[in-house]
Amino acid sequence: MFSAALYAIRHGRRRDDAANHPRAVGGQTTTADDTQALVRVNTANEIFFMLDSRHTFYDVIERLLYFVNAPGESAFATIEASLAGLGSTAVFEQIYLDPHNCFNGARRIRLTPAHATVVLVALRLAGTRTTLGWLADGNDAAAAPPPR
Repeated sequence: MFSAALYAIRHGRRRDDAANHPRAVGGQTTTADDTQALVRVNTANEIFFMLDSRHTFYDVIERLLYFVNAPGESAFATIEASLAGLGSTAVFEQIYLDPHNCFNGARRIRLTPAHATVVLVALRLAGTRTTLGWLADGNDAAAAPPPR
């Protein structure tokens, strides 16, 4: 299990059974070797609507991990514990759904490549699925995945 997760992080893809995926996103494609390609999302709202307490989103270009959880719950606690084990402090950013900052949306954290490897494996071992992808900008009409 560790080797599959590390392969996914290093190569930007993961092994997964699309039929069992709780929230399939239209941009996901399954290749001949049954691995899923990176997911391209067009807006931050697409990221938010695929999140739940057992599903996170990792932006491979910006190196941002998005999740919805209150402090003390599974993903939040797993990320904090993983980074504490590496001797690092977790700095979470609250994302809001409205311009007045009244309605909490998701949380996110920027991870270094070394931290991302540890955190994503820890989340998977805790039973949390992570979609790997990137937030496309307006000039990204070709929908080509970023270089791996």
